[in-house]
Amino acid sequence: MSGEHMQIGEVATRTELSLRTIRHYEETGLVMPSARSQGGFRLYTEADVARLMV
Repeated sequence: MSGEHMQIGEVATRTELSLRTIRHYEETGLVMPSARSQGGFRLYTEADVARLMV
């Protein structure tokens, strides 16, 4: 994985949000992962983290 993308677990740790909360925000359209890995994992960028922090 490149340094510019992180998985949902790292995002949850950095934002102090639960995985469930981040997934809920995705379902409601508040934030969307920037990409998906070949295995289907959500991948986020620093901009996505910043949006979650708002």
